[in-house]
Amino acid sequence: MQKFTTQNEFLNALSTHWQSQPSTTAAHTTDAAILDALRAGVQQADTDVRQEEQSRDGALGLRIGGWIIRPEDLPVLDAISVGAAAAAAAFGPGGMTAVAVVAAVSGFASLCWKAWRKGASLSPDEVAVLGFLKLHGPMALEDLKKMAAAQLDGFSEDRVELSLKSLRDVELLNGDLVDLVRIDESGRWRARPI
Repeated sequence: MQKFTTQNEFLNALSTHWQSQPSTTAAHTTDAAILDALRAGVQQADTDVRQEEQSRDGALGLRIGGWIIRPEDLPVLDAISVGAAAAAAAFGPGGMTAVAVVAAVSGFASLCWKAWRKGASLSPDEVAVLGFLKLHGPMALEDLKKMAAAQLDGFSEDRVELSLKSLRDVELLNGDLVDLVRIDESGRWRARPI
């Protein structure tokens, strides 16, 4: 377990971790804008979770060495990085604008880290599909399955659909069940914050 005395040290360690990943799984993390978006998303989630904890227990929020990276956090951090790979494709011709991609990556990282810190066990497949939906959604199920299977390495349409459906009724540490995805009024799937 790595302990940090400041949030900035914690965020710098995350950036270093993402940059050290093999290029086959995290080539996009060498892009400074994507790294900054991942950091900003985790920072926002961390701040939100700490404020929720403080409002529940009335604590002053003073922590010594309160920022940690546990061994069990590493696969989730890696999955968030891999999930952001969909952003790299969006920079291509006809893709989303860079500003929109950075905002979507930040929102996705925040959503995943907050869910993880609240006790949701998310598999790498779930994180990848959630990231794809956050970046490209909302979209109809058939479109989502086709596009995600084409852009996510090793994913079939069935694997995309299975991962998507498992993002409903996700149990948190406190026993609450939350949906990280939902179907809107038009029948399209979208990521939803918790």
